[in-house]
Amino acid sequence: MIATRLPRRFAEAGIVIGFIVMALYWYGYKSDVDSAQALFEFVRKVMFFLCPGLLLQIFTIGTGDILGLVMWVIAVFLNGPIYYCIGLVLAALLNGHSKIPAG
Repeated sequence: MIATRLPRRFAEAGIVIGFIVMALYWYGYKSDVDSAQALFEFVRKVMFFLCPGLLLQIFTIGTGDILGLVMWVIAVFLNGPIYYCIGLVLAALLNGHSKIPAG
């Protein structure tokens, strides 16, 4: 068993990053300020990399804002397990497989 807190911290960071990306996206989407539009374009370019659960939004194309917001929240909470798995792999690589039991 991998005895490290890295995967849990990655999961927590994934959820926080997801909420930050969601807030920035909705701010840029709803605002008419030029600086907000530039922020919106930047977030639009990196959001699938930072929050891979957003691929679920393909099911909400053409729907209202409420369903889009619900899908964002679902994607943010899917971010936790995705980032946890990344942290688990990274912890295993950093520990040199020394704490993984032979099965």
